[in-house]
Amino acid sequence: MWRQIHAVGPGKWAPGPPAKPVAPAPARTATTKTTTTNQWSNPLYQPTATLSGKSLSDAATALTNATYDPVISQYQQQIANRTQQGAAAQQQAAGYFNQLGQYAQSAVDKANSIGADLNTTLQGIGQGTQSALDQIGAQQAAVPALQALQNEGLGGGATQQLAQQLAGLKATAATNAQSAQSYGAIVGSAASQRAAGMLGAYALGGQAALGKIGEATQQALTPMETNLTSEQAKKAAAFGTNLQALRQQQFNNLVAQSGLNIKQATLQNTITQDVANRTSREKIAAGVQAGANARSKASIDAAWARNQANITSREKAAAQTAAAKGSTGAGATKPLTLSENNSYWGTVAKGISAIGVARSQNYGWPAIRTELLTKLNDLQARAAVELWQYHYLSPGTAQQLHGAGVRGGTYNGKPIQVGSNPALTQFEQAASQQLGF
Repeated sequence: MWRQIHAVGPGKWAPGPPAKPVAPAPARTATTKTTTTNQWSNPLYQPTATLSGKSLSDAATALTNATYDPVISQYQQQIANRTQQGAAAQQQAAGYFNQLGQYAQSAVDKANSIGADLNTTLQGIGQGTQSALDQIGAQQAAVPALQALQNEGLGGGATQQLAQQLAGLKATAATNAQSAQSYGAIVGSAASQRAAGMLGAYALGGQAALGKIGEATQQALTPMETNLTSEQAKKAAAFGTNLQALRQQQFNNLVAQSGLNIKQATLQNTITQDVANRTSREKIAAGVQAGANARSKASIDAAWARNQANITSREKAAAQTAAAKGSTGAGATKPLTLSENNSYWGTVAKGISAIGVARSQNYGWPAIRTELLTKLNDLQARAAVELWQYHYLSPGTAQQLHGAGVRGGTYNGKPIQVGSNPALTQFEQAASQQLGF
């Protein structure tokens, strides 16, 4: 098998012909970019545009193309690919049979050459035989003794007999040579005919193969072409349908737009009136709320002051009682179990968390205390308020907790302390120290 190669250096070769230089790609111009951008100007991509005349036709065309062009392009590509494959197969088959034809033609030429060489050889043999017989006759005639006897009449006809024999041999040799040449011609002709017959058979075989490939290609193309024709017919019919639908849609859009304009004007008037009414109501409500807030604040502050005074009185009384009895004297309560003690402080911790949430939402202390008393008893609520507000317990609250059997407890990761609230008296501070809470 021969393959084309080309030099790539001293003593170096590479397969195939030398590569042709590749032309640089043309620079992109502003025109190309503009064309790409303008494709979005198609009416199909502008739903708010009013379609009429050419724009209506362009929109129907674009809608039809968008529906059918992908399928049509696919069929066209399939047809092109199949046609290309059939042509390539025919070209390959033709090349194959052309090679066979060249071999057959070479065989014809060789057969003709052999026949010609055989004829020349046989002709040479015949001529050589005649020359040899002529030479023998000449040699015998030139013998002096035989010639002397012939001259004296004593030859007995030997010379004539020799001449006759030589003539007969020459005639026989000529006949044999002619026969041999005739046979050689027959043999050469038969060989040439056989070679020519092979050449013709290869040519007919090639034509038949090409015909079969062409038929197979056409059989494969027929359904593709039928589908393509069908889609093209559908596309032609769809254009009219799309055009009519878009035209009707334009009428519907105009009617809807007219109705929207009327509704828009009505809505705008309604909105204007609502804004005016709402502004008046907001002004009235703001005045009412301001008065209510002032009254509410005064009421809340008074209630808080009374509540604080009551708490202070109870704390002082509890501290005096504790100082009189002592932390282990009469009136002391048996301590809670560890589980009960932890549960008690857990409830207080929930109250502290609830206070934080309520204060972040700007609830007042009276409202917070009222809410706490729905889930905590009075003593737990007081402890939660004091720990959240002062970070320690007042002596009165501590004494009551101690009397209830509550011990220990932590706040913010540290043991709970009984603090010296600046508002407490020296007597309450002294009682707090004696409690050891």
